[in-house]
Amino acid sequence: VVKFANKASIEMRLSPMSETSEAINALEYTAGATNTDDALTKCQETLQSSDGERIIMLITDGVPTEKNPGPDITPEEAAKRAATAAKNAGIAIIPVFISQDLDGIAFMTEISSIGQVFDVTDFSELSSSIDDLVMAIDPCDGSDQSTRAPTPIPTKNPTLEPTFQSQTISPTLSPTLSP
Repeated sequence: VVKFANKASIEMRLSPMSETSEAINALEYTAGATNTDDALTKCQETLQSSDGERIIMLITDGVPTEKNPGPDITPEEAAKRAATAAKNAGIAIIPVFISQDLDGIAFMTEISSIGQVFDVTDFSELSSSIDDLVMAIDPCDGSDQSTRAPTPIPTKNPTLEPTFQSQTISPTLSPTLSP
């Protein structure tokens, strides 16, 4: 988990998804510039030693307005270069954009590895959606659970993928003819 505004800081190294969700929920908002360049660079550093699937969930409320010292380029261009470097290192980027700014959504779509952005309207919606976002990235969550608990209220964008049911514990007296 990397927190960023004017500068980025590593808040938590690689951890199970459940701990990551807790760490994200515990973060406090700090106003400031948006240094996406530094955030992506620090995320890439934390993922270098990982031999599993490497994903950056980039949660931000704005487009880049700050960058690391270096070439005379815009903060957006610096962020694009950092995103390209991460992708070239085999790291996927999935942006979560806390805004309805269409230009910002377009920028986040551009740096996204999947060409899509999770967009939420405000921080309270993010808090209530964080577990769903984490599950969207890693539905297995590294646990042995074969089913996921349903959400108490319907989501705006339901998934269309099938859910996997656990095996029946006790067989029925009249088995079905097809699986």
